[in-house]
Amino acid sequence: MKKTIIFSRPAKRRMKLYDISEEDVIKLLDLAENVEETSVTHIMPGYKYPIKVVFKEENGDIIVVTAYPLKRGRNEDFV
Repeated sequence: MKKTIIFSRPAKRRMKLYDISEEDVIKLLDLAENVEETSVTHIMPGYKYPIKVVFKEENGDIIVVTAYPLKRGRNEDFV
């Protein structure tokens, strides 16, 4: 069963501020290895910095808490 992805208001604001698309966030969520994870960070094409997505699972849905570029402590080998 495919889980519904819900974007919180703060997540939508941050995504708009940093010009991060919902499609890219969904791609990052697909990279999450298991449900126990609460965040995923990955370098996405078209972005200068790795993108971090913080999320939680609630009632079978995935709620995106926030999404932002990870500028602090940037590592070139990060994936």
